[in-house]
Amino acid sequence: MDGGLLKFLVPKIPSLANTTLWHSLGMTETSKQWDLRTALTVQVLRSLMSGGEKEPTPVGKIQASTLKDPGVKGKTWVANATIPAPKGDQEGLRDAVFAAIDQLSESNTKPEYTKPNLADTEIEWTGFRPNVGKNDTMPDISEAEKYSRMMAEPTRTSDTTILYFHGGAGVTMSPGDIFMGDCLSRNLSKEVGIDIFSVDYNLAPEAPYPIPFLQGLGAWIYLTRVLRYRPDQIYIGGDSFGSFTTLNLARFLRLEFRGLEGEPTQAKGAEVPKGLILLSPQLIMEHDFPSREKNQGTDIVGLWYADWGRDAQAIGPRFVTTNKLDLSNPWLAPVYLPPTEYAKLPPTFVANGGCEVLLDEGRELVSRARKAGVEVEYYVDPLNVHDYFTLHGELPAAKKTYALIATWLAKVESKPALNTAIPSGGVAPPPPKELEDKPKVHL
Repeated sequence: MDGGLLKFLVPKIPSLANTTLWHSLGMTETSKQWDLRTALTVQVLRSLMSGGEKEPTPVGKIQASTLKDPGVKGKTWVANATIPAPKGDQEGLRDAVFAAIDQLSESNTKPEYTKPNLADTEIEWTGFRPNVGKNDTMPDISEAEKYSRMMAEPTRTSDTTILYFHGGAGVTMSPGDIFMGDCLSRNLSKEVGIDIFSVDYNLAPEAPYPIPFLQGLGAWIYLTRVLRYRPDQIYIGGDSFGSFTTLNLARFLRLEFRGLEGEPTQAKGAEVPKGLILLSPQLIMEHDFPSREKNQGTDIVGLWYADWGRDAQAIGPRFVTTNKLDLSNPWLAPVYLPPTEYAKLPPTFVANGGCEVLLDEGRELVSRARKAGVEVEYYVDPLNVHDYFTLHGELPAAKKTYALIATWLAKVESKPALNTAIPSGGVAPPPPKELEDKPKVHL
């Protein structure tokens, strides 16, 4: 066991023992809903995020505890690459996003907000690696060679991928940590049979909104222009805050993106992903839905966590002097997309834990999407918590959800492709310099 984790757990042994006793006797609030393993997992994670109090632990401390990379062992390929930030006149990418936010705001006046600069983006590929033992480590080869070997595995049956955004309120977690990498990505890739292309977007408060969204757009361009994926070979997905970023990126591609300068100008909406995968989606920055309050006693996060993440993004009531974006604006509240936009969403898979604070907004998105005619597959694990896909103790429940995703993917893949404008044919990730000459975005 990691020394830091052991140091964290030892002082909590009396409290955990107390919970074990009363839960076993059926005398806790959740004893009828959870088994003992879940109850102890939730208690530990609540303590990790809040320091045992009702106020969150300082950002730096939580980031230090959640960003640890446990290393890669067993039946998993992981390959990393860097997408450099656009430079010079290529910064039209940045301006395009800000222009879209300005133009699509419901206010008659342009919203005022801090417009951060672009930054390099780290990405991580995850794929299934058969024919090795559970303790085998990654071979000592280059990242490009790891990627090539992953793509050459005979067990790969599809050329599709998931462009994935991790959760963590935009402040914590990373693609390779013990929650996202060691638990979610590796098991999702294996159980669903698809490669995961995870964006290690920069975290707030150093990288506030809309930096993750900007970096996600750069990742889309990398997939489609450098690795030559067609849009109908790409699903976009994420958990928690990652779902929020997923819907932001999908909206920009649908409403604003018209290709890159130097390419033939295309119609808006020409680059639509094959589908969306939203796991425990965070869909608003305020507390508009009853489950946010009602399920605090049965979830691993509380209202303070959402507020803490929002403040770190430098949006909301504390930042009205520098950021006047309306929190009900669909850029910040994707659940409130107008019906005409809902109708243009691709097939979508949504999953929630029945005990989580974000349950009602997930249900609302599903209801609105279905009413608009979108094909939506929705699953609620009745006794589970927020983002249970990232918890090792809830892996059996997560695998059940992944089996449903695999069935849904097969159904979506069985339908004819709608967009084949960009030639296919993946290659190993190029050196970062190959992106430096990419032209700026078309508007």
